[in-house]
Amino acid sequence: MNTSETARHIEEARQEAEDALRAAEAARRAAGAARRISLVAWRAAAAARQQQVAEERTAADAREAARQPGQTPAAAKKSLAAALAADKKRQQATEKAATEERKLRAAEERVALTAKRAEDAMREANTLATQEKVRPPFTQKDIDRLKPKRRELASAHEETGREAELE
Repeated sequence: MNTSETARHIEEARQEAEDALRAAEAARRAAGAARRISLVAWRAAAAARQQQVAEERTAADAREAARQPGQTPAAAKKSLAAALAADKKRQQATEKAATEERKLRAAEERVALTAKRAEDAMREANTLATQEKVRPPFTQKDIDRLKPKRRELASAHEETGREAELE
C-alpha cells in the first residue's frame, strides 16, 4: 500500500466522520424541533380538555334549567333550545379534545422516533471520531439530554407498537 492510497483512505475516513457529525447535528435539531411541536400539541390538548369540561358543565346546567317545572311554554321552548345548543357545543368540544389528543400522541411518537434516530447518529459520529483518533464530538450528557421522556415513549408504544424501533 503506497502513501497516496493511505492518504486517500485517511481522507475518506475523515470525510465519513464529518458527514456523520453533520447528520447527527441535523438529527439533533430535528429532535429539538419535534419536541417543541409536541409541547405546542400538549398545550392545545390541555386547552381542549378544559374547554370540554366547561362545555359539559354548561350543558348539564342547561339540561337542568330545561327540566325545571313551572315554566311558561315559551320559556320551556327557549330553555330546551338552549339545552340542545349547549349539548351540541359539548359534543363539538369532546370531538375537538379527542382530535387534539390524537395530534399529541402523534407528536410524542415523532419526538420519540427522532430522538432515537438522533441518539443513534450521535453514537455513530462518536464511534467514527474514535476510530479517527479524534475526541468524540458528543458527550454522554449530550446524548442523554436527547433521550425521549417517559410520556413520549409511552405514547409511542401505545399507538403504534414500534417498540423495536425505540429500543
